[in-house]
Amino acid sequence: MVDVNQIYDKIPEYDHNLPDYDEYYNKLIIGISLLLIIPSLYYLYRNSAYLLDVTPKETVITVEKEFSTNENDVFPEISSCGGFIPYLRKLHEDQGDLVSSKLPYPNTISVVDPMIMKATLQIGDRPINLFKFLEPFLGNDNLQIHDSKRAAKFRKLVGSSFGHDVLVAKYPILRDIVVEFIEKWENMVMKDKNTVFKMQEQCLEFSLRTTLNVVISIDEKNLDVNTYKKSYDAVLIGLFDKQFGKLDTLREEEFQEGINFMKSLTCKLIDQRRKELNKTNSEGETKVKDLFDILVSENDPHTGKPFTDEAITNYISGYIMAGYHTTGVAIPYTLFALSQNHDVQVKLHEEIDKTLEGRLPTFDDLSNMEYLTQVVKESLRVHPPGSFFARLLKSETILPTMSESKDLRIQADTTILYPIPLYHENPKFFPQPEKFDPTRFSQDKIKDIEPNTYCPFGSGARICPAERFSLMDIKMVVCLILQKFNVELAMKPEDLIKEERFANMPKNDVLIKLELRS
Repeated sequence: MVDVNQIYDKIPEYDHNLPDYDEYYNKLIIGISLLLIIPSLYYLYRNSAYLLDVTPKETVITVEKEFSTNENDVFPEISSCGGFIPYLRKLHEDQGDLVSSKLPYPNTISVVDPMIMKATLQIGDRPINLFKFLEPFLGNDNLQIHDSKRAAKFRKLVGSSFGHDVLVAKYPILRDIVVEFIEKWENMVMKDKNTVFKMQEQCLEFSLRTTLNVVISIDEKNLDVNTYKKSYDAVLIGLFDKQFGKLDTLREEEFQEGINFMKSLTCKLIDQRRKELNKTNSEGETKVKDLFDILVSENDPHTGKPFTDEAITNYISGYIMAGYHTTGVAIPYTLFALSQNHDVQVKLHEEIDKTLEGRLPTFDDLSNMEYLTQVVKESLRVHPPGSFFARLLKSETILPTMSESKDLRIQADTTILYPIPLYHENPKFFPQPEKFDPTRFSQDKIKDIEPNTYCPFGSGARICPAERFSLMDIKMVVCLILQKFNVELAMKPEDLIKEERFANMPKNDVLIKLELRS
């Protein structure tokens, strides 16, 4: 048995002559506390009048549940303004950063306010009625109208299909497509130096081909791209016009024939790729998965079952539609900007020549050329392909605004429109917004750009999933064109008129002359 008393006897007695560390510690804590408290009390004393005079933020009721505007009154005015964005520009000039009346959609507001955008970044719901016109082509259960949870699960599943590994793997094929165009243009210029190129027409063809390769890895030998593009354009124009009741009986029939042809062709492409994928799997080859690979090999996270052929067709069509226009429009706008800013074009030539020394650009080269990136980003600011993006607030919400004295109370089931060009051209966000200045995006200046004001690909939970692919595509084409040519505008600058379709497209194309560099 252990004798406790023997243990106690072995413990040395406490020496009262040793320093009292607890007392020193307590005095130290008291001293530090006084150093912190006294300045705080002094601050409160000097600012008490100001601190006591606090005015609570005013709450503004902006949209009533039943708010609506007669479409018959609004659409003629939109047309007379030259499109929806010019119309919104006029409304914002009259009503300020928040527009809550005279809009063509019920229960809708338009805002140019980075505070509101920031507060709604994680909202992933979209107004179904706004995208209902896409149903004839993308089906009545398409990605554009998925609710936030379903969209988030789907994006998580397919997100890697536009990631770094896929783009690196497909880059050589995409670059070869650009080189094919460059060589064709070079031969035409050598035969006739006064050749004028319709750059939007050329770049849309290029964009369709690269998008098809990234989304579904097509074998172009089995596809007549020009016929495919012609049918695709007819369908997209028909979709856009149909929502405004502009299709007569004949055009309606042609539109339906176009949709049937496109769906049939897309199904054939899917069957072709499924056979190729099965062959690859049987041979034990490993490869990165593109969008199509994921859709045919994974389960739909919404149902837990394999994607139906109809769903695969609709998803593929939706992604092709989005990627096709963004890049195809952005490239000619960038060439237009370079033609109007000779100093920028010279500086970009210098960076390309110094980096490449005559060789073709690698994937990493495009990332490493900082001025090229700045030029493309500034072009997307001045000439954003997208018109607006939208979010649906399903419940009553109070949002902060740029105004220090006002909050914004949003009624349930309200749609918020974010007009992209109006953010990019606002002098409060971008000084001298009309000036093409790539250095806004230089390392030392980009920090001055207010968050949530630059949004060419949308923002937040539903930002364009192919943003990285689009930027790479634009930089690749611009780089290869500038490596070989000087760019000159072959039309009057004032003749560049933007027309709203699925993108802000040059109505009269962008006419460019290419001069071979010595």
